[in-house]
Amino acid sequence: LYVLRGISLAKMDKDIFGNATSSDPYLKITLGKFKFDDRKNAIDDMTDVDFYKMIEMDCELPGTSQLKIDVMDKYTIGSDDLIGSTTIDLEDRWFDARWQQLGFENKRDPGEDPTNPTACRWYTKPVERRVLYQPSSTMSQGVLETWVDIMKPEFASTFPPDDVSLPPTQMFEVR
Repeated sequence: LYVLRGISLAKMDKDIFGNATSSDPYLKITLGKFKFDDRKNAIDDMTDVDFYKMIEMDCELPGTSQLKIDVMDKYTIGSDDLIGSTTIDLEDRWFDARWQQLGFENKRDPGEDPTNPTACRWYTKPVERRVLYQPSSTMSQGVLETWVDIMKPEFASTFPPDDVSLPPTQMFEVR
């Protein structure tokens, strides 16, 4: 699972006058017994946030296939709030021949490119803009840009994941 950005996330924090100001978003991912909680990397005071995370997990299809992505708002005191969530049905994708063929033209096997023998790439899947919802509302709570690669273990060991991480933070002086 690649999660790139959160766009126009709902403002969950309040200022001293009670007005909505921003959120401190982070990701929680669930697939069956698999849990990923990125609370320690919550981003302060943002409604448009760059996550740029790759989360790798195992699953069995058919089987548990509901991949749930929660965008949470971190609080220092009290419990965190759900900004919004989206669910991706992995079975629907895996057993759809059209989805399987998406990006086939971009696949590069190891050693296929003589100028760069280590370059390889699995079928490229399109970036999706998934609307986030809360269970109690039909209103959008923001949008999440993401995509999913699903592959058998023998291919996963051959094709490394795409590195979507942001470059390290650097200090600059602006004049």
